[in-house]
Amino acid sequence: MTLQELLEELRENILRDTSDAATADPGDYLLSDKSLVRYINDAEVQFAKTTLCLRDETTPAVCHVQLVAGQSEYDLDERVLSLFGARVGNRHLKRTTYAAMTNRRGDVSFASPIETWGHNHGGPAVVYTDREDGRVGIYPAPSAEFILSTGGLMVLRVARKPLAPLVASNLKAEPEVKSEYHLDMLEWAAWRALRNHDHDVENMAKASAHKKRFVDATRELEVAAKRLLAQDIQFGVNTNWS
Repeated sequence: MTLQELLEELRENILRDTSDAATADPGDYLLSDKSLVRYINDAEVQFAKTTLCLRDETTPAVCHVQLVAGQSEYDLDERVLSLFGARVGNRHLKRTTYAAMTNRRGDVSFASPIETWGHNHGGPAVVYTDREDGRVGIYPAPSAEFILSTGGLMVLRVARKPLAPLVASNLKAEPEVKSEYHLDMLEWAAWRALRNHDHDVENMAKASAHKKRFVDATRELEVAAKRLLAQDIQFGVNTNWS
């Protein structure tokens, strides 16, 4: 659905914010297009955060990290929600956690298996994230020789927020979230609109019902995604690839 269609659905069929005038004027509505677009944008961000449905490994600004000799930590783009994996060239790095990389003294713990992961090819073997400072780390730090031989480009596979917000000046634009979830997104936008402090708009009971439908939809998608990830991949003549 385009932004125009989303606005019409939200205003007319969900919020019932309509005008009896033959030619509607912006002043005839309780909520402006600007406000509704803001709520729709928030709905898309919340849907992406809850379901991690926007997967990416091709957008350079979000997924490409240029390694520097001797440097082990790098800034993550603020739109990154979760890191699934990383590779340098055709070598996939082992994913771990920041806690697993440190011991009680706050130093890299060489008592852990990471001691054997690195130093085998002169470059990083492990990738981890630190949620507190929004950075991605690698171990061991790459050498100048490694960067020269590989180009030093680390490609991340991530879940992220939308790359750019929708704007009222481009009503033909569409959300990045798949169209099959657009009506579910509007439930969150309706909740935002109805909990407005304006007494002509505020309707907390109805707002809560819209929020519940949004939460139920995201939970269903989470369950489906976890079920898919939990299934073993089978290879064979009679494999059901559906």
